[in-house]
Order: sequence, then structure tokens, then C-alpha cells
Amino acid sequence: MRLLIFLLLIILLPFPSRGQDEQAQTHPYEHLNILCIGNSFSMDATLCLPQLLVDMGVPNSKLCVYCAMYAGASLDYWWDHCSQGDTIKYLYRMSAIKLEDRTWTINELLHQPWDVVILQQASVYSDQLETYRPYLKDMVEMVRRESANPDVTIAFQMTWSKHPTARTGPYGLEGWRGIAKTVRQMCEEVGITTIIPTGTILQNMRSTQLNTPLLITRDAFHLAYGIGQYAAALSFYESICRPITGKSALGIPPSAAMRAIHAKDEGFIPITDDNYKIIHRCVKAAMDHPFELMEDVDAIESPLVSSPHPSIFDLSGRPLREPQPGLQIIGGKKVFLRNPRGGRAPSFR
Repeated sequence: MRLLIFLLLIILLPFPSRGQDEQAQTHPYEHLNILCIGNSFSMDATLCLPQLLVDMGVPNSKLCVYCAMYAGASLDYWWDHCSQGDTIKYLYRMSAIKLEDRTWTINELLHQPWDVVILQQASVYSDQLETYRPYLKDMVEMVRRESANPDVTIAFQMTWSKHPTARTGPYGLEGWRGIAKTVRQMCEEVGITTIIPTGTILQNMRSTQLNTPLLITRDAFHLAYGIGQYAAALSFYESICRPITGKSALGIPPSAAMRAIHAKDEGFIPITDDNYKIIHRCVKAAMDHPFELMEDVDAIESPLVSSPHPSIFDLSGRPLREPQPGLQIIGGKKVFLRNPRGGRAPSFR
């Protein structure tokens, strides 16, 4: 009789299945809501983020990722929009969950229950301290005031410097230094503690064999498809999503779906079984020290660093076998060669 009762209890009691138990542990949240307010650099950095979240076990059906953007938009541009109640010209849905299909103002958009709102400065102003004031402080206060989620996380993306052939700076290593110094000071000033160090990751990658004539960009300023946008997605994930999912993406090979994004487009640099490990190392270094570059960059040989002679490129980023008359790019700097075959030293601009 006791054995019969015991067997009946096993049959009748509602034990969870293994799959249900794993799902409960992996997805302790109902939805993950992320809003970027910025420009094309915001789109660039988040293009691969939804796929990365899916790869990390978050169903696309639980993702609401949007990007409010306008080309070249700065902090004062968005603050004017908020103050005047202007509608957003371009609001891109990056994942499955869809907002009401209508025009939105920033204030209306913030009334949605976002988990994270990401701000950034226009790249051309990213190293100019005065352009952040008072707009970053005003935007932060507005997000906190208008957000439907009282626990919303406000993050700031530190963008990357550009190739010297871009129309506007900041450029190269010195540009990164200016961006890092300015972002650090402004985020401390307004109380933002979540920094997305995309610019530092890119600068770390430029000191490795991943570097390219256009400094891992596809057009001197936008990120290269493939390794560039994948690295940026990792920057976002590790900064704002890992605390929610409880899992790091570092050390996990990218999926075939991730590797295929924009694979047929010009400016694509493929993610391989070898180079993704270097990308992860650059991301880890930036997450540990967002305002510092890797100390052991020489541990990974780079053709643009270890060459006995500086690499020389024309203005389109094409490598040259020998100096040509006119403006060149040598070692990341603009150089005007008046007499390339003579003994006269080049003048650096």
C-alpha cells in the first residue's frame, strides 16, 4: 500500500520538466527593452546586437530594441527635439517586439518601460567638452523624469576615432585620447556610471593584426561590416545586457548567423575562428579599463605596427608600394611629400 501511494504521488505532483527548468534559469525576465538615441554611429554599433542576444539564449520574441537616429545628430539636436516636442524622423526597430506604428516624440518614447537608454555625442563633437554642456545633463535628467521605468539604466556610448581621410575628426590615436578624456569627465560630471567603450575596443583592435588600411572602418568613419560591427555589439552586450542575462559572450564563438550579417556587402571583413579570439581579448581589455588601451599590444603582431617602414596609403585607403607626390597617409598621419624620391623629409599635418 505504501509503495502504491508513493507511485501515485510521483505521477500526480507537478514536477517541472528539464526544459522548463532550464528556461526559467536562462530567462528570468519577461522582455529586454533597449533604446538608443543618437545617429548613424548608434545604428552601426547595434546592428549585430539582436543576433548576439539570440545567440546568448534570449528569444527574439522577448527583445524590443529601437534606435532613434538622425544623421550627425548631436546631444543639443536631441535636447531641442525634447524641448520643442518635435517628432523623431527616423525610428528603427531592430528586433521582434514592435511599438505602435505612428510618429513619436522623444518624450512619448521614454514613457515606454525601457530597461536601458543609451545616449551619445555626435562623432565630430565627441572630443569637445563644451559641446556636452548643458545638454548631456539635461538629457539625463529628462530620461529619469520621463521614463516609465523608475529603475532605467542610462548608458553612454563612447564612439571611435576616424581614419585621417574622413571629412571630419577626431582622427586616430590622438582622436581616441581626446574622446576618452572628454567622455570620462562628462560622465563623472552628470553621474553616468555605465560606459559602453566601443571606441576603446576599436582602438585596441587597431593595435593588432585585425587592423586595416581604413582602421577597421568601411568608409573612413563607419565601422567595417563583420569584425567592426561584431566588436561593437559585444561592447553593448557586455556593458548593458550581461548584467541582465547573467552570462558573458566572451569566449563563445560567434554563430553562423552572426558571421553572415552583411557578408556580401562592400566593406565586409569576415569573422573567423582565429580573429574572433583577438576581438574578445580587445573587448575584455576595454571592459576592464574603458579609458585605457591594452598594455601588451605588442604580444599580437600587427603588419601596420611591426613593419620596418610605415605603411603608405592613398586617400582611398589603397596601399602604395612606394611614396607618390602629394598627400599620403603614413602611419595614420597625413603627409605631404614634395619630393618623394629625394632626401627631403615629409611634412606631417
